[in-house]
Amino acid sequence: FFGRIKNLGEDMCLIKPDRKGLSNQPMGIARLERCLGDDVAMELFVMTKEGFVMTDDSICLDAPERVGIGPLKVRIIACSGFSRQRWKYDEKTKEFLHITNHKCLDISNTKNFTDGLIINDCNGNPSQKWRLEV
Repeated sequence: FFGRIKNLGEDMCLIKPDRKGLSNQPMGIARLERCLGDDVAMELFVMTKEGFVMTDDSICLDAPERVGIGPLKVRIIACSGFSRQRWKYDEKTKEFLHITNHKCLDISNTKNFTDGLIINDCNGNPSQKWRLEV
């Protein structure tokens, strides 16, 4: 897959962070913004057959491997190849499932989109539904 990742509950798109890390790659919390339109680089992601969701800057969607109490924050950081950066997209349920801890990509329930994305127990809520737009 190559294109935009859109949340169906909020009609907003996953965007690439603009903050630079030590390796001069963008990094930061995974968050949503209003979709800007076709072919806007900050909205374009690739999902590899191995399950890595990444940008052309070699930064990947990353979530903690540990299963903790409550939701865990999702970040976008340099790709490492570790399982904590692997996801499975279910075409039928429209959910992104984290490979390691079997939780779903979700929107923080604060409704403040600057809080970023989380992984949470899968519950079928619209906040956990995603569309891959080519």
